[in-house]
Amino acid sequence: MTLVGLLFIAQPSFIFASDNVDIQPNSRPLGIVLGLLSAFLVAVALVCIRKMGAAVHFSLSLFYLSLLGLIVSTIFVLTKTTLASPCLRDLFVMVLIAGFALIAIILQTMALQVQEAGPMTIVMTSQVVFAFLFEGLFLGVCPSIYSIVGAGVISFSSVCLLVLNIRRKKTKNLLENQLKNTDKSNQKNSR
Repeated sequence: MTLVGLLFIAQPSFIFASDNVDIQPNSRPLGIVLGLLSAFLVAVALVCIRKMGAAVHFSLSLFYLSLLGLIVSTIFVLTKTTLASPCLRDLFVMVLIAGFALIAIILQTMALQVQEAGPMTIVMTSQVVFAFLFEGLFLGVCPSIYSIVGAGVISFSSVCLLVLNIRRKKTKNLLENQLKNTDKSNQKNSR
């Protein structure tokens, strides 16, 4: 269901007629592919952070992320033909972006140290709703009806997965308790 929601949000031109003048039709598939690649890499990073667990302090993974970011950014800056220094407003916005990203990564890492990666990614799908909300509030962009339907489908599928996981854990715990009680009964009867 999430992929169906993704199709509604991405609105590929081979399925939907595009009336968005801000996005070039040729760049839409590239944007979709880059977004999917990003989602895949975030999923890999979340599982790796979960694997490290509480044994590694969140600041250590943050340090290596920052170090790699510095190296990659330096390469991009040096290979770019023109480099313009940002105005004061843009610099302020970039510092805000960096601050929000830093806090988000710290909170994600801390959450993954105490929670499994699956439920964590389900909660992270709320980013879709927040992105539409903030885009409307700060940029004045109103999402299309298809995007709203897609966000609803993604949110609904996430809630369904969360409920399914909770039920599965309850069933597993009930079965384990029944096995323990059966084992205790068998031990008493054998004495």
